[in-house]
Amino acid sequence: MLDALAQGLKEAKARALVGPALQLDAFLDTMLRSRITRRVLAEQHLGISGGGGGVVEGALGVADAAEFAGQRAAMLCAEVYGVAPEVRVSGDTQAVLPYIPSHLDYMMYEVLKNAVRATVERHTAGGRAPSPRLPPVLVRVCAGRDALCLRISDAGGGIPQEHLSSVWAYGFTTCSDTGSSSGANSGNSGGGTDGEAPAADAAAARPGRGLGLAEVSEAPRQRYKLAGLGFGLPLSRLYARYFGGDLALQNLPGYGVDAYLTLKNLRHLSRDWSERDHS
Repeated sequence: MLDALAQGLKEAKARALVGPALQLDAFLDTMLRSRITRRVLAEQHLGISGGGGGVVEGALGVADAAEFAGQRAAMLCAEVYGVAPEVRVSGDTQAVLPYIPSHLDYMMYEVLKNAVRATVERHTAGGRAPSPRLPPVLVRVCAGRDALCLRISDAGGGIPQEHLSSVWAYGFTTCSDTGSSSGANSGNSGGGTDGEAPAADAAAARPGRGLGLAEVSEAPRQRYKLAGLGFGLPLSRLYARYFGGDLALQNLPGYGVDAYLTLKNLRHLSRDWSERDHS
């Protein structure tokens, strides 16, 4: 679905008179939020009806999810560029929280795809020149009582000033058809992909794959791309905000980007809703 939506958006924006005037981000937020809601409700119903516990994992290991997403992103980066930086996870590595695994997988994977791609392109001339040592992508897990924050730090050169206002726009990407971008950490990665994953897609290892992850292999004859649809960052932020969290970027020009993914503890979130209903 995302492939078709991205292609339609690209074609609409290419229209000479209509394209530049299109303001579709709010519409796409609303539409995709509605789709996420329907997906969550349907999968929750099916999970409970089948005797399971639904789509929310009561004690989701956040560091494990980050490691899983890092392995996937590095595997894909190595396939596209022949090399990939190490993804290191530190901090409160034993932290758990109730959350939907497919949502966290998607957000972490999209942010880490941007980070590893920017790192390789910054330090290896777009993957064409070997580098003796790539700086690692660092993931720091910081657990609080009501929320948890992951900081994803890369040394991919930062976001060019002219792209800062566009990184949250649906359809914005600096990635060419060959997979390379025109600026180090400027691109908004895919949001799903338009090809198949290498070997067996790692997303299949997680239950409840959800929007985006369930659609990774829609076109098995096409090359699996690291970026290019321009839905990765805005859709990841939409996922984060769906349960009261957020995704924010701190740009370090000439050095890299720190991405801050904040996740609300769903147990405390349900308590807040209950208190609000009775107030």
